[in-house]
Amino acid sequence: MAEVLAVLSVETRLRILALLSHQDLCVGALARRLGLTQGAVSQHLKILRDAGLLRAQRIGYHVHYRVHSVGLLAVSRRVANWLDAIGQEATSRPAVASRIEEACGSEERKTPCARRAQRTAARRTSL
Repeated sequence: MAEVLAVLSVETRLRILALLSHQDLCVGALARRLGLTQGAVSQHLKILRDAGLLRAQRIGYHVHYRVHSVGLLAVSRRVANWLDAIGQEATSRPAVASRIEEACGSEERKTPCARRAQRTAARRTSL
């Protein structure tokens, strides 16, 4: 999942997907519309192709790219399933706040970071 999210975490790649969702474009056309070099666009296209989000088709001297809807749908389902799993896991565990209270509730069981925060607050009030 981290690999998929890393691919989609770059704004330029999202812009490329948005442009290609409307029409097929070659590297040169994408570079002009994005204000980037063809080399930079090519690198992003390779990453998107390797992730299964784009398809390429050679037409004459140019390679035209388009969004691979099946690949994009698969990624969408993976992300949705992952989010559902996280939601189910969160509802099956006690709330984070109650776990913190249990761990740090009594003075003798306070964590080092809680004791440090308490000392810092005490110093600020004494100044």
